[in-house]
Amino acid sequence: MNSRVTSISEKIRERTAKIAVIGLGYVGLNISISFACEGFQVYGFDVDERKIDSLRNGINYIPEEGFISEMLPRVISKSFFVSTNVDEASAIGDVIIIIVPTANGNTPTMEYLHNALNSIIKNDITGKLIVLESTVKVGTTEEIVVPALEKTGLFAGKDFFVGYSPERIDPGNKERSLRNIPKVVSGINPESAEITAKLYENIVNEVVLVSSTRTAEFIKLMENVQRDVNIALMNLFAIMCEKANIDIEEAIFAASTKWNFHPYKASCGVGGHCLKKDPLLLAHSFDGEGLDLGLIYAARKINDLMPTLTAEKALLICSDKIGKNVSETKFGILGLSYKKNSSDTRNAPAFYIIDHLKKNGAQHIYPYDPLVKNGIIQAKVSDILNSDIIILTAAHDCFSGLLDNYDGYIVDGTNTLEPSDKVIGIGRNHIDMKFKDKSFDDSVLPKILTYQKKKLASPKINHG
Repeated sequence: MNSRVTSISEKIRERTAKIAVIGLGYVGLNISISFACEGFQVYGFDVDERKIDSLRNGINYIPEEGFISEMLPRVISKSFFVSTNVDEASAIGDVIIIIVPTANGNTPTMEYLHNALNSIIKNDITGKLIVLESTVKVGTTEEIVVPALEKTGLFAGKDFFVGYSPERIDPGNKERSLRNIPKVVSGINPESAEITAKLYENIVNEVVLVSSTRTAEFIKLMENVQRDVNIALMNLFAIMCEKANIDIEEAIFAASTKWNFHPYKASCGVGGHCLKKDPLLLAHSFDGEGLDLGLIYAARKINDLMPTLTAEKALLICSDKIGKNVSETKFGILGLSYKKNSSDTRNAPAFYIIDHLKKNGAQHIYPYDPLVKNGIIQAKVSDILNSDIIILTAAHDCFSGLLDNYDGYIVDGTNTLEPSDKVIGIGRNHIDMKFKDKSFDDSVLPKILTYQKKKLASPKINHG
């Protein structure tokens, strides 16, 4: 057996391997704390000085992650050390885990990955394991990561090892933690795969080893695109229900009594880091392969439409029910994160709703979300309750009972409230939607989905 395989394997087994994590976002911080709690010396790197300062002070900037809040003070500066100097990662770590963003806004990009790789090769990586966790196009590990690392003159799989293990963390989900979510792992060769599997066995209950990094890359994209398409179908059903005077929630409940119907919830839109860009990553992976990818793009189109439809409901209430000018109407936005009980505002529908209201003349908009602490200027609860129309975009537990005595109009973008003359859900009330923004039509919708080939530096599928 390759002596380097034996060396890194023994270090992992004995937990003497030093682990460097590049990128301390939702996934990277969870991974880092988990390894640190298992006795590894972990070194976390991020270019965001505010994150590093927060961690050094023992402060968790992902408040819904109770595990991090509990364990961070115990491990910081003991088994978990942090820095902004990413160039040190490969000098310190026997294992280097890359968990950097692969999108700039909604646009897929390899910029952050290339930056990480350029930092790694500044030091000797002989005998080390480099693992990519970022969500990427199919083929990226073999055709982007490996060539970049082999610029050192070393050979991947022999002189150093490369694995790919897509992140599967669900922020804020108390039932499904990093520990009990099965972890897909792979490597560029059997030795790399075996070492990567042994690494993650320390922090997860189940490791799922697959045959290649391409397979693992595809699995991650497949998971998210399936979810995006199913949510889009439910949102389309909701629009149909509004036209047909049917309650989508009643229909879902009844349909779910059949064993092979899988319910998804209609809503004011999807958000987060994944669902905006992962369908594009999957589609771009097969660019030029002659496949009809219209289903993927159609799903994105429907889901991107939902925040606008939700805002239009509020505008319709403004004109048809309240009788006020939009500029005079007070709009309360309840919830700024993209999902329930989360502080994550990335691509949250609330901000697209606010933008659409502003484009149509709204001047009095009051956003409020007690879970969001990232510097967004927020209104007070009293401002929300004094609004003419409240748009509920995230059904946080902390909102329970807040609207019990509110007698204004509510647009329920979460479908958690009982519909009525004053509570308008998604697919729960008969509304004949007529866009006030005449520029918003089918010719405009696909722009967000436009291929930006020049900005993508990733591989195509090689069927050879």
